[in-house]
Amino acid sequence: MRKGLITQKDILNVNFGSLLMPLRKKKVSLRHSERFHKKKNHIMPWIMQTIGPDEIVYGSYAVNKQLPNWLDVPANDIDVFSYTPKKDAEQAERHLDSKFGGDYFYVKRARHPSTWRVVAHANGKAYVDFTRPENCVPHRTIDGKNYITLPYAKQHIEETLQDPFAWYRHDRDRDTLHRIILHQKRRGYR
Repeated sequence: MRKGLITQKDILNVNFGSLLMPLRKKKVSLRHSERFHKKKNHIMPWIMQTIGPDEIVYGSYAVNKQLPNWLDVPANDIDVFSYTPKKDAEQAERHLDSKFGGDYFYVKRARHPSTWRVVAHANGKAYVDFTRPENCVPHRTIDGKNYITLPYAKQHIEETLQDPFAWYRHDRDRDTLHRIILHQKRRGYR
């Protein structure tokens, strides 16, 4: 056999389990859905209970925490830097399942290879993403939790706005950048 040729045996030996993992979907009963929607407003605070001292919250949730209320934008999910993303995602999933009293969430790998998300069975929405940081992330502690600094968020957003392949994020990131600049002008930053 020559190198580089794919044989029928090679095709049959592929492990499709990891490819099918994101397709895992549980059938949801009406009772399950009702209980989920009654308690869904508590998901974000319950997730924050699982964030440890070695994890850093970033994204819109972290920016909102550092801005005044009039500059807040509703956060759809919580993004967390973690050195053990899969383990922390599984811990958050177990915590949420125990609070809901059943199997209401599952963990799946995101498109980014070092990111794991906790997804609700009821609506398929991801409520928290755990990502391994690529390098050191500057952060500050607020109410016992670590959040990225606003200058770091501003720098990251400016880099994203320069990337033409991230066009789908530009409107949202431009708005976040303007909110950060407004806050810094009121506080006397340069």
